[in-house]
Amino acid sequence: MSFGFFQKYACAKYLICTLWISGAMTMLTALATDSLAAKPVVSEEYMNATQERISRLFLKNGISVTHYQNDSDMMALIFDLDWSRDDYLYGWGLHRQFIAALMTQQTQRFGRDELADKITNIAQTIRCGPTPSCLNDNVHLTCSIYAPHKYLTENLEVLHSIITEPKFSSQDLEVRKKNALLSIQSCANKDRWQLNKSLHALRFTPSGFNDYYYNLAAQVKRLTTDDLTKEYQKFLNARRMNFAVVSPDKATNIQKTLNKTFGSIPSWHYESHIQYLEHFLKHSSYDQRRVVYHPKDLSNIFVKISFSTPGGYSTHQEAWRLLMNVMYINFFEQLRSHKGLSYAPSVSSGVISFTTSKLKESMDVVRDFIKSMREDPLHGKGLQEYTNAFYTEYFRSQSNTFEIAQYLHGYSYPFYRIDTWSFFPKLIAEVDVKTLRFLAQYYLRNFKIAILGPQKLVGDTSLYNDYFDPEVVVSYP
Repeated sequence: MSFGFFQKYACAKYLICTLWISGAMTMLTALATDSLAAKPVVSEEYMNATQERISRLFLKNGISVTHYQNDSDMMALIFDLDWSRDDYLYGWGLHRQFIAALMTQQTQRFGRDELADKITNIAQTIRCGPTPSCLNDNVHLTCSIYAPHKYLTENLEVLHSIITEPKFSSQDLEVRKKNALLSIQSCANKDRWQLNKSLHALRFTPSGFNDYYYNLAAQVKRLTTDDLTKEYQKFLNARRMNFAVVSPDKATNIQKTLNKTFGSIPSWHYESHIQYLEHFLKHSSYDQRRVVYHPKDLSNIFVKISFSTPGGYSTHQEAWRLLMNVMYINFFEQLRSHKGLSYAPSVSSGVISFTTSKLKESMDVVRDFIKSMREDPLHGKGLQEYTNAFYTEYFRSQSNTFEIAQYLHGYSYPFYRIDTWSFFPKLIAEVDVKTLRFLAQYYLRNFKIAILGPQKLVGDTSLYNDYFDPEVVVSYP
């Protein structure tokens, strides 16, 4: 699961700040040792009952459907069309943004006014995304519905038309292009944008590709409706599609209903472009610098420090989320509360960021903080002090029909771990201190640093080339 998935539900990523809901739960406390994990506050029966509501089925053309049977008169549906990462490397993510923005404007079956009226009358929400912005990011096109369940058939008819027969208008495209260009220009003028671009170049992309990823204005200007139509036809394939559905219907009834419309979408084998990707990477080199500095006359210095993260298939996902929770709380406490060196210290999965006017003093705090995380991740506290917020969020995730659909979608694709959501309290309670310490030692290394600010405050950035290098741990516990 990508770390940004939980950002919606917390002041910072991964359930880090105070949560909005208070549950009538008994909070247990437990001192943590290397062999002792926190105690769950959710019963096994409750988790099993949640899991029993979830089913995974397939339409006759192979489209995956993850269904949750709720007790509400509302339904929620999220449709997902995958632009795979190797496709996206070649710029088709940009096409996807404009396709998503235009496909709910009008279709071959429904004109602009008729489609707008239908959506207004049968749904609270029908939308597709992502819409054009200053990022060529996110490899999925998603469409979502939130509506009274009694209008399920009518909503599916509208959604089917939106997905299978969108009508791309030149007039609509020009409006979106103009807005996208304004967004791109706005982002380019932001200090944090420059930092993100630099960090992305240092860690993730071959030399030269970063300009293609971020410098989108020229590509936007060239787009035509013919481009969108031709590109979309390449991806209108059942093999790339999946659904997350929450409704009071039984899963088999939802399967039958979806088969009447989406079951007829063609499903065909498609050649991955991975061979072109391998060719591209073979003839490219990665930026070997550890630190990149951008001089700019500001009153403060902006810093982002990138580190390694576990992959989506890692068995340590819950432990990693807990570790990021611990890191955020303690880093904020150290850099802001104790030292007063920054107003905006933050930790997300893979990135430590802060602003400061005293770079060397702040870097010293970061170095000591990383060292302390590797030696004692909990900073002498018990695991229960950090895990209770996760249990609260677990109940929150089941409190709203559309939120359930979002969780189902996030957990079931692309890793198909549909039981992870149901049994999350048990999984997070099984995390022990030994695993947290291992993760801190294994991943808090290979640091890349982006700095932006005035030379008189920044000083010699070469000092930080090997500033955070720890011993390397090479084996899992």
